[in-house]
Amino acid sequence: MMITLSSNFVNIFLGLLLSYLMDWRTMSVQKEIVEKEQFKTELAFLKSQINPHYLFNTINDIYALTQQQSPEAPNALLKLSELLRYMLRESDDQFVPLAKEILYLENVIELQKIGQKGSSYVNFEVVGEISQLKIAPLILINFVENAFKHGIFNDKNNPITLLIIVEKDELNFQAINSINHVKKDKTGGIGLVNVKRRLSLIYDEKHSLAINELDNEFIVNLKLNLL
Repeated sequence: MMITLSSNFVNIFLGLLLSYLMDWRTMSVQKEIVEKEQFKTELAFLKSQINPHYLFNTINDIYALTQQQSPEAPNALLKLSELLRYMLRESDDQFVPLAKEILYLENVIELQKIGQKGSSYVNFEVVGEISQLKIAPLILINFVENAFKHGIFNDKNNPITLLIIVEKDELNFQAINSINHVKKDKTGGIGLVNVKRRLSLIYDEKHSLAINELDNEFIVNLKLNLL
């Protein structure tokens, strides 16, 4: 038995189908917008949690230098201004030149050394071509700060080691520090939790992170695919 569909029925059916598809598309777009806004909001929140205690400590160190009329004070102020300019302006971008991120880390390390009056020992080395690569801003700073906060940095025989190796589009970052058991934070902090979440949001399956805590040594190994 052959069923004949009237043109009116077909038109109604197609109209309903088109309406459904348009509603589905609208809902999909709205969902995508909401997810993107949530993504941006969470990243902004995580980024806002970076560095507050470090900045306060740095300002206190520079204030002490000015009180002592130290010749290091002008250089420290210059480094701090460069650091703040990067944090407040360029770090708003989703990705920044890797060279600028490395310069930011160098300024952080230099300020740490100035604050410790030369008794801070850090080996920071960058290997490979970095000029054409970009990275999420402030993605490495938590590991550097963690090394200073929980590590021993005044032993010249066991300096903090920070190493960046770039091979094509892959970045390998390593941080090694001796553990300062006297000032070790038993409860932990938001720093490493923060950076793990940011890595998950930004790089997802394009990264691997291994953190190992031995009896006297803390080791971080991070791999990022920068493409």
